[in-house]
Amino acid sequence: MKNFFGSLFIEKSMLEEAGINFEIKLEYYKISETHKNKIMYGVEVVVTEYREEKTYVETKEAKEIFESEEEIEYLLKLLKDNVVTPTCLDDIIEDYIKENYSLEKIACS
Repeated sequence: MKNFFGSLFIEKSMLEEAGINFEIKLEYYKISETHKNKIMYGVEVVVTEYREEKTYVETKEAKEIFESEEEIEYLLKLLKDNVVTPTCLDDIIEDYIKENYSLEKIACS
């Protein structure tokens, strides 16, 4: 199941410094799936580029990241607050997990 978490609309004037001459909308979704009798949570990020000639949409999912709904909602908030796009979603999640769930932290628990 996919549930809307939040969205951002970035106006062209905010993106001109980066050389982007069109508006962008980012949407963030929480994904929940039952896997081996457990509910697992993931995320989906959708970017829509409103170019003059055409509208482009890119989507990226990362499934089964956490068992905790609270944890996935915290991650979604971080993604939204930091304007994470589908292009860098995997790298951000990997860095987040390494930072928060390193073997040293687990071993010391």
